[in-house]
Amino acid sequence: MEYIIVGLYLGLGLELPDKAARLRDQIMGDQDYETMRETMLWKMYEATSVVVAVTVMPALMFAHWVLGKVLRSGT
Repeated sequence: MEYIIVGLYLGLGLELPDKAARLRDQIMGDQDYETMRETMLWKMYEATSVVVAVTVMPALMFAHWVLGKVLRSGT
């Protein structure tokens, strides 16, 4: 299960906030944070974060529940 989670994070790009910050520094210069949030990169990052949270967390809770049932039934 951990390999799946690691694969998801690597596939979705853990360095996306770093890339967005570098892009902000290069392109936007002295503009404020609200302007930066409107860029496409930040929108992609926020959408991906929501999708990961919505799909991964219930899957982890379900796997935890199933593992608990399996371990309790074996004793």
